Amino acid sequence: MRMVTTDEEAAPENEEIIDEIARTFRGTQVIDFAYEYDCTTTRGVRLWFTDLRLRSTDALPITLDWGGFCLEDKRDLGEGGIALFVRGSRYSPDSEAGIDQIDSVIRQDLLRLFDGAVLVDIDGLRYGEIPCLEEEKISFYPLKADAIHFRTPEGIPFLFRSEGFCSTNPVHKTKAWIVFDTLLAVDSEGNCELVSDDFYNEFIGGM
Repeated sequence: MRMVTTDEEAAPENEEIIDEIARTFRGTQVIDFAYEYDCTTTRGVRLWFTDLRLRSTDALPITLDWGGFCLEDKRDLGEGGIALFVRGSRYSPDSEAGIDQIDSVIRQDLLRLFDGAVLVDIDGLRYGEIPCLEEEKISFYPLKADAIHFRTPEGIPFLFRSEGFCSTNPVHKTKAWIVFDTLLAVDSEGNCELVSDDFYNEFIGGM
């Protein structure tokens, strides 16, 4: 891959890089997950992933996290995470499941849904203008996305999307996104490559 600066003239080439990154991620599968949930009388069961680990077709490990801020308070969000939407609706376990069964029902649902499912598209994929680390010969840029789409072998679509709420006023407008621990590494000649978080940490440790 090849990368240029983020000015307007460079935008078309940068879009090609984003498209190539997206193609690299296609076929990625969910390999591990952890979640938390709450139950309310008005919203039912709301689930967020606290750990979501993927692996690409070329064995690149990917862990997803979330971030966001309140558009009105300009502060980080106090509550939220990565939510799951199946066939366009926010996932919730069968309403007939008893309170003591909810956790086992959720896990069974997720294992069944994720089995053999692959990443097919990414909405709003982008890399940061400011690198996480910038050295003379190499720089590392963070990757973000708005939503990540998957499809099961049976053709069932589902997606992950970040959600968050303002800690002072839950009706405030917010902006949230998914964060990849995978980074875009760019050398001094503008050549690009996706690298794992382990590679990045090893690079820092060797400085």
